[in-house]
Amino acid sequence: MIISDDKTKNIALTENLYDAGCNEEEIACFIKMNTQGDRKGQLQLLAKHRKKLLGDVHAGEKKISCLDYFVHKIRNND
Repeated sequence: MIISDDKTKNIALTENLYDAGCNEEEIACFIKMNTQGDRKGQLQLLAKHRKKLLGDVHAGEKKISCLDYFVHKIRNND
């Protein structure tokens, strides 16, 4: 079976977006925009997803800080 270039590119895009944490809806939307040549829409989608991921990182950092505080208190018998 011969796979077209477009299909191969869409598979690669899908894998990369999945690896970046995008959900199925985001991936489908991105692929559709790619087919339509909507680069502005793609950039907006990626920016929105990046913002969400960064928020997740900050939330994780806050949790780590709380754990570090408890470790400090335990080690110092406070």
